[in-house]
Amino acid sequence: MIKLLHNTLPTKAKIYKRIKNEKEQNKTNGTSNTFWQSKYPHIKNNLCTFCKKEPETAEHLMTCKHQYVKKQYDKALTAVQGYMADDYVWFLCKETSSPRRLKGFEPVIENKGIIPKKLLIHIAKARTTPKKFKEAILNIQIILINAHLKIWKRRNIILFNKYKERIT
Repeated sequence: MIKLLHNTLPTKAKIYKRIKNEKEQNKTNGTSNTFWQSKYPHIKNNLCTFCKKEPETAEHLMTCKHQYVKKQYDKALTAVQGYMADDYVWFLCKETSSPRRLKGFEPVIENKGIIPKKLLIHIAKARTTPKKFKEAILNIQIILINAHLKIWKRRNIILFNKYKERIT
C-alpha cells in the first residue's frame, strides 16, 4: 500500500522504460549491459497485464476496465456500503458516475484507501459510538487496500507464472 500511495510500484510502464533505456544506451555506447533485460525477461511492452490496452501504471491499475479489476472494486463497494448510513460512492467502481457519487473528490486518490473528510459524516451517521466509528473507518480502508492487493497479486501471477523458476 505504501508503494501504491507513493507511486513506487514496479509497474510494467516503469520497468519497460528502464529496459528500453538500457537497450538504447547499449546501442549508443557500444556496451552490452543486460541488468534490466535479464531481471525482467517477461516484460516485452508497457501495456497493462489485464486489459493490454493502456500503459500499466499504478493509476491505470485502479481504473482498468478489465473484468477482474472491476469485480474487485465492485466487491469493495458492496462491503463499504455496509459501513455507510447513506448510499454514497467516492472511489472508482461500477457506480462511480452515478448520481450518488460524492462531488468534488478525485476517485484515484480515494482508491488508495484515503477517506475524504466530508465522507466521515456519512460514516458517523451509521455508527453509534466513537469506537464503532473508528472501527468502521479502519475496516473501510482495509477493504480498499485488500482490493488493491488482490489485483496486484493476480497481476503478478499472470506476469511471473512462466518465469517463477528464474525469480530469486
